Amino acid sequence: MDLGATTNVATLSGAAVTATYTESGYSAAALRNGVVAEKAWSNWRPGTKNTSETLTVTLPASRAVTSVKLHFWRDGANTSWAQTVRVETRSSSGTWVAASGEVTVTAASSGNPVVEVPIAATTTDAVRVVLTPYANGYVTAGELEVYAQP
Repeated sequence: MDLGATTNVATLSGAAVTATYTESGYSAAALRNGVVAEKAWSNWRPGTKNTSETLTVTLPASRAVTSVKLHFWRDGANTSWAQTVRVETRSSSGTWVAASGEVTVTAASSGNPVVEVPIAATTTDAVRVVLTPYANGYVTAGELEVYAQP
C-alpha cells in the first residue's frame, strides 16, 4: 500500500496507546515507540483467554486518518497474532464508528505478520483496532502505526 504523503501520528508527542488488557511486564505505550521488531505488548494470561481485545490510539488533536498498520510479534511457535482486525474511529460526539470491515491477518511465511488497513480519510482524535485472536489464543504485537494526512 502506498501511504503517499501521510505521517505516522501515533508517535506524535501527546499521543497515547491503551489496551483492554495487557500482560504483566508489557506495555501498550510501547506500541508507539517506533520499534517494529520487538514484543512490546501481549494479552497472554493463564487459563481462559479473551475472545476480543482493543488497542486504542488517542491523538493530541484531530487528524484526517487514512490507514492503520499493526506489526504483530511471532511468539515462538505460537500463532500469537490476531485472526482478524477491524478499525474504528471516534466521532466528534464520542461514539465509535466502523472505519473498516473485518480484515484477515495473513501469516508471514517467516518473520512477523503485518496487517495494513486502509480507511476513507476520517477526521478523528482517536482510532481503535479491535483484535479477534484465534480460539484459545493470545496476541502479541510490536508496533501500532496510525497514518494521517499532514
